[in-house]
Amino acid sequence: MTVAATTPRIAYAGDGVTVAFAVPFTFVDAADLTVIATTSGVATTWTLGANYTVSGGNGATGTVTATAAPASGTTLQIIRRTAQTQILDLRRNDAFPAESVESAIDRMARQIQELQDQVGRTIRFADGETSAAGTLANPATRGSDLLGLTAGK
Repeated sequence: MTVAATTPRIAYAGDGVTVAFAVPFTFVDAADLTVIATTSGVATTWTLGANYTVSGGNGATGTVTATAAPASGTTLQIIRRTAQTQILDLRRNDAFPAESVESAIDRMARQIQELQDQVGRTIRFADGETSAAGTLANPATRGSDLLGLTAGK
C-alpha cells in the first residue's frame, strides 16, 4: 500500500441534512480521527460513538457518519492524528516481513504528514532568519503581554 493523499484533514460545510462525510485520506483505526464542529467561532470536539461513527480505515479511506446532521453554518473538520509511536518489532534471523515493514513505513508517512500539517499552521520565522529573538518568555515573566506585529519592523 502507499500513502497517496498528503493532507490529513478535510472540512465540510454543514447543511442540516448531510450526515455522511467522506474521509479521503487513509487511516487505520477510528480512534486515529478527530472530528471538530465549529459554529460561530466555537469549536467542539466530537466524541466517537456519541456524536459520530466511522467506517473504513485499516489502511484505506472511509466515512464519518454523524449521529445528527451538522447545522447550516457549522464547519465540520475531520483530522487524522496517528499515535506518535513505533509499533514494529523485528526479530533477528526471521524471514523478512515485507508487509509489516511496509505498514510501518506507511504509518511513519502518515505521522510526518500530520506533523507537517501542524507546523504549516503555526507562526514561524522565515528560512533566512537566524535570530532566536522569537523565543517566548515563560508565563510568569511575560504576564499578560500580547504577541503582536508592528508595520515596518
